[in-house]
Amino acid sequence: MNSGINPKEKDYELARENTVAMNCHFLVCGIISIAYFVEFLKGDGTLLYVLATIILAMGPVVGEIICYKKQHDTKMIKHFVGIGYAILYTFVMFTTNNHFTFVYVIPMLIAITVYNDFKYSLPIEVGVVIVNVIQLALFFKRGIYTKADMASVEIQFFVIVLICGIQLYVSIVAEKLNQKKLAELKAEHEKTEELLTRIMDTSDKMTQQITESAQKTASLGESMQAMKESMEEVNSGSNDTAEAVQSQLNQTEEIQAMVEQVEKGTENIIDSMNQNKEAIAQGNANVGILVKQAEETVESGKKVTEELSQLDTYMSQMNSILDIINSITSQTSLLALNASIEAARAGEAGRGFAVVASEISQMAQQTKDSTVQISQLIENVSNAIQMVVEVSGSMISMIESQNETTEKTAESFTVIEKNSDNVYGHSNELAAYVTKLADANKKIVDSISTISAISEEVAAHASDTLSATESNNVIVEELAALSGQLETLAQELKEQ
Repeated sequence: MNSGINPKEKDYELARENTVAMNCHFLVCGIISIAYFVEFLKGDGTLLYVLATIILAMGPVVGEIICYKKQHDTKMIKHFVGIGYAILYTFVMFTTNNHFTFVYVIPMLIAITVYNDFKYSLPIEVGVVIVNVIQLALFFKRGIYTKADMASVEIQFFVIVLICGIQLYVSIVAEKLNQKKLAELKAEHEKTEELLTRIMDTSDKMTQQITESAQKTASLGESMQAMKESMEEVNSGSNDTAEAVQSQLNQTEEIQAMVEQVEKGTENIIDSMNQNKEAIAQGNANVGILVKQAEETVESGKKVTEELSQLDTYMSQMNSILDIINSITSQTSLLALNASIEAARAGEAGRGFAVVASEISQMAQQTKDSTVQISQLIENVSNAIQMVVEVSGSMISMIESQNETTEKTAESFTVIEKNSDNVYGHSNELAAYVTKLADANKKIVDSISTISAISEEVAAHASDTLSATESNNVIVEELAALSGQLETLAQELKEQ
């Protein structure tokens, strides 16, 4: 009857049916008991009969109440109602002489329809018809009914049959309707269970997602907190970077000024090296001339020595070579003059040579003067020649020494020229490097200016980002709280 529905719903329905049936049974039996008690008071019945009737009427009711208190949905109440009232009805029908006693069954036939159970109603209906047929037979036997009462007999019989038939028909229809309703309820129940299953699955998924969302929100909160701390560091670092870049910009601008000064100094060095190179080239040329003249002087000194050596052997011919002496004196004077000029050009290095040139000039003058007195001083010529030889030797030695010094000076000038060329080359390279350095430093200045501006913008954006991060952090905390609430609600829904 109730298959296909939830056991809890089935028990609740049976408990409700038991309540209705018990109330109807109690009402009918109570009225019957009162009626029989009133008849006893009128003197129409014995006390034992009335007590038996009341016991048969109220006994099942008491049993129903006891069972109901123990369990509302027990089937015993159903049997107490049907069997208990059947016994009472049978007892009353067989012990009464009243024609209308049969109507006592009508209220209970209506009451038991609450169960909508054809199998339960059928034996009761058949029993009622049998009891009424037996009663009619007994009434005819006792003489209560005669042929003149056939109309009443027919009415009782047909009324009972009609009522039982209608009750059975109603039970069948009600059972079918109930089964249909139960089928619909079953379908609805299945849909509800499916929906509940989906809801539970969705709730589980939602709980899981909310839990994951809460975890992710917590992780996001931690990330936002870390991001906040990082942005605070970035903000502080950006300010420090901006200050450092500004300081570096100032230093780079100072370096740029120094580089420009170095560039100007390098240009001055190059100009000075060009002038120095020209002076060295001129000095080198002069030294070459001096070396050549010193070589010629050495050769001349050697010739003078040879001539003076021959003077010692040709003393007797002194008069004949007096003209030669005059010529030599003139040449010596000219040579001394040239030597003095070259010594003046040589500067400090030619001072000794100047002294020698002066001595030669004096000797030439003395020789010229002595020529006039050659005849008077012929006896001193030998000594004078000896002196000249000695002085010439010394002069030659000095000239050779001067020649060596001049050659070394020429070599020094060569080295100086070579080094000057190297310095000049390096100066040009240095100038090129300084130019490149100036250009690079200028680019650095421009880059640092750009970096400074960008650093200031980064500092500003970092400050804005820090503020936004703090706002987002608050939102994430609120979202975490909301996720916790949703998780709690989903858990409560799942438990329900």
